[in-house]
Amino acid sequence: MIAAAKHKGPDDSVSVSKLGQALTGAAADVFKHLDSKARDMLGGFVANGDMTADDVALGLRSLATSAAFGRFSRERPKDDEDLAGAAKQTALDNAFLKKSKALDDLSQRVNDVTKRYESKEISAEEMSALMPDVRRTSARVDAEQKSALGGETDAIQTGLVNGGLSKNMAMFSKLSFGQSKDGLLPLDDAKGSAAAQKLSSLGFSPVHYRDALEQYASGLDIPGIGRGAQPAASMLQSALDSGNGQASRVAGVLSNTTEDSTLSALAQALKAGTSPETADAKPVA
Repeated sequence: MIAAAKHKGPDDSVSVSKLGQALTGAAADVFKHLDSKARDMLGGFVANGDMTADDVALGLRSLATSAAFGRFSRERPKDDEDLAGAAKQTALDNAFLKKSKALDDLSQRVNDVTKRYESKEISAEEMSALMPDVRRTSARVDAEQKSALGGETDAIQTGLVNGGLSKNMAMFSKLSFGQSKDGLLPLDDAKGSAAAQKLSSLGFSPVHYRDALEQYASGLDIPGIGRGAQPAASMLQSALDSGNGQASRVAGVLSNTTEDSTLSALAQALKAGTSPETADAKPVA
């Protein structure tokens, strides 16, 4: 028996038509870089009544803004303040690794002594004598770290992250790059952020659009930077892929210490494994 061909219903056709009409400017430029699976997802949101076509387009404009801002933040010329901040971040990372190794060594010592006791190699008295003072050692390591850095690690990391983001946002906003009726959005556009978050809540995650955003952002002619030679993964994503915990720590600091909605959205982008990108860039045809 031959199965009947499956046809789209009238609602599907209408939803596809509405989405197509809504996708102009920056939203259309991002959409054309998406693969068929991602495009079908967006069409499904409209067909199922989860989002309007206009809101899907607004969400894509917000993501386009994020991509433009992220590329600007990574590639803009760095000044002395930026270089000093990078040096502080390196010192912070080195201190973190040193502390982690010290605590790992301490844990190993405790395990070794415990195993010797459990195997009856040593007595309870000998175990007590050999067991390191965990609290005192941990406190010493923390004090050494604080002294070397000149402050608490969380406070330093928060200052670096918030300071860097604020500076990049201020510089990018001054460009007024790509903003138009259907172009990029201001960094603090609440409706755009809400639309992008709605897409995320429906399952449209970075895995579906990361490559598309990189391709899109690479084609933007950003003032002072120009066009990218080719799409490239962000530094933060590379760090995540290589197992470097820095991006995760930065995301944690952002989400735990900032109340500003824009910074919070950037923190969620970091946790999702994509660049902290949001801005006003002119779509390239």
